[in-house]
Formats: sequence, structure tokens, C-alpha cells
Amino acid sequence: RDLEHLVSTDRGVTMLRRMVANEIAKVEAGVDPMCVVRDPERNRAIDLPFERNKQMNSDGFEIFLWRTQMAFSPVAEDVISVWKRQFERTPVAP
Repeated sequence: RDLEHLVSTDRGVTMLRRMVANEIAKVEAGVDPMCVVRDPERNRAIDLPFERNKQMNSDGFEIFLWRTQMAFSPVAEDVISVWKRQFERTPVAP
């Protein structure tokens, strides 16, 4: 960090470093850092009903790739062909 020249727009960097240093000090003192929940009653999964029964990738790997930013990759067709060759060689268990 001796070579760094942080300016006012780097305030987030300094804030993050300060926060990490504070959390490390907590751990060294034997205290849980932020976001550690040890009580099983408070540490439960949050049910998001909007996402329930959503099969976003049920139409297959190839369609998934063409639907994402991978569609713009120069190697997209190569990835799909390699995947297809591997899939054709691998027997599907009943």
C-alpha cells in the first residue's frame, strides 16, 4: 500500500479496509464478526415464494448458453459442441 495514491473517490476502499480491520479485531478478541448467526432458530433459510417451482434451465444447456452473455462469446459454438460430444458419450442412468 505504500505505492498507493488514494483520492476522495477511493473512500469506499478505505471504508472497506477499516471494516475488515474491525472485524478481524473482533475475531482476535473472541467475538463473532458481523453476519455470523449461531442460533439455529434465527439462522433459517428464507422462503422466497416467487422463486418456488421455477425451472429456469429446464430447456437445456445449449439454450441456456444462448440466453446468457455466453451467446456473445467467440467460443460459444465450440463450448456447445464439446458439451454435446461429451453428453453423447456419457450414458444416462435410468
